[in-house]
Amino acid sequence: MSTMVATKANPTCESLVRIHFTQWVETYGQELYRFALRLVREPHLAEDLVQETWLRAWRYIDRLQNERSARAWLFSILRRENARRHSKVKAMEINDGSTMDAIQDSYPQPDQKLLLRDVCALLPESYRSVLILQAQDGYSCREIAALLELSPNAVMVRLSRARALVRAAFQSR
Repeated sequence: MSTMVATKANPTCESLVRIHFTQWVETYGQELYRFALRLVREPHLAEDLVQETWLRAWRYIDRLQNERSARAWLFSILRRENARRHSKVKAMEINDGSTMDAIQDSYPQPDQKLLLRDVCALLPESYRSVLILQAQDGYSCREIAALLELSPNAVMVRLSRARALVRAAFQSR
């Protein structure tokens, strides 16, 4: 695809790019939305985030080196768009949106579930995203590393630090 994308100005090639892009929207759209929803916990913000991801992906499609890495590339764009959104807002909101059910099962009391939701909302995005992908979505460290374009060791470090912050919040309470 890199030769096809590199000559995007060619009408035939542009048609092929559109076909591939449409396939990506159909294939990865719902998965991107679910991930965005878990990051921002508001459906309209998640939709906006995914739309911004698609716009940026279309704008920079010529930078994609290998079509096989399109999924990881799209997830990276989504994460960066979320970081841009945070830099504009400058304040993290604690919402009543979806929580991390897989982790919450360990803390059956309602007040602990609320505390967990609040703690997870306050985690840095890099820690929260890996924790969500593993605890809620069931991805392995290797899969998370591929999605987020990180090394497996970096994923394990982030997961460890995220869990330590969650534990510390529960111990200090």
